[in-house]
Amino acid sequence: MKEEFCIFFDILGTTSNFKGIKNDEEEVKLLDRYERLMEIIRYEARKIYISKGKIKYFSDNVFVSTPKNKLKELYNLLDFISICQIRSITECNLSIRGGVAFDTIRNKDGILMGKGLIKAHEEEGKAVYPWVKFNKETVKIYNEVLSEKRKEKASKVKGATRKNIEKVKKVLKEEEGWTLLRIFKIRNGAFLNYLDVLKDNKDILNILKKHKEFITKELKKDLNKLNRNQIKFIELKDQIILKMFKYFSDEILVVQLKKNLESRNNFFERKTGTLEKIKILESEMKALKKERKTLRKESNQFISELKEKKYVQNKIMKVRQKYLFLAFYHNAMVEHFILEKKLRKEDRENKIDYSKLYN
Repeated sequence: MKEEFCIFFDILGTTSNFKGIKNDEEEVKLLDRYERLMEIIRYEARKIYISKGKIKYFSDNVFVSTPKNKLKELYNLLDFISICQIRSITECNLSIRGGVAFDTIRNKDGILMGKGLIKAHEEEGKAVYPWVKFNKETVKIYNEVLSEKRKEKASKVKGATRKNIEKVKKVLKEEEGWTLLRIFKIRNGAFLNYLDVLKDNKDILNILKKHKEFITKELKKDLNKLNRNQIKFIELKDQIILKMFKYFSDEILVVQLKKNLESRNNFFERKTGTLEKIKILESEMKALKKERKTLRKESNQFISELKEKKYVQNKIMKVRQKYLFLAFYHNAMVEHFILEKKLRKEDRENKIDYSKLYN
């Protein structure tokens, strides 16, 4: 059996979406959104030569497979997944989570079975947040492609020879930075940086606005059912979660900077600047730990007097954390696009203002 790229999508919130329906009109509108998402996936798949027969739908799940040799570029597959994620949010008001594996699969004549399906489904379950997670085999293929691209780019650098090409490749890797990678690691997982596909899109600002509107709407959705004390508790819990995301973000950057430092020992100025960055980030991480500890104490004292605390903690916060993650990621990418001059400084207004979520 041949190995193929296997992608498993799960549309989040389906059960609560259908349980919240009040009449036939609402149900038709909701079904139209789901049908629209299926059309988007089919359309985007055709653009990278994935046939209709390779796409399977069951309940709120979608499975797509494609042989490695059918892809002109691995980046085409990453673009396909990224665009599906973005369009699901901006056009269908639905968020998707996914998993990607590279393994054997039988996906023809109405039959869908194989290790690829199982592994892609397992990765989707591990993703937790509305993101797409890649297994080790797909990350290995991605790194091989990336290495070849760097080699090709390095060979065009003035002064590059066969003897020093590996050194030139390392410098190019450092200059790219972790935020520019299409797939990047967070602790033990590898995830798709899906908003990166917008960097050369002329409509980037409008798409980010819609992305922001969707996340803000989801974060405000349940608050009108709560009293002032419950909302205050949620605000405290949100701050704890956001500080956790910030801590992980700093941790990733520190690891990357330390790796870069190992190959920069011949450049004293660059080494000094890197050491200073690491020192600042590690100091910030210590402060974040203390702040989270203080907020936890405050929230624990607060919850002892809170009515319906199990409903707030278990039902609302469980879902809310997923959209807080999207909000943190959205804001980080707005800053990244400003740094890369894809957006202007005044476009910071497209970041999500956390303080306005509780009004």
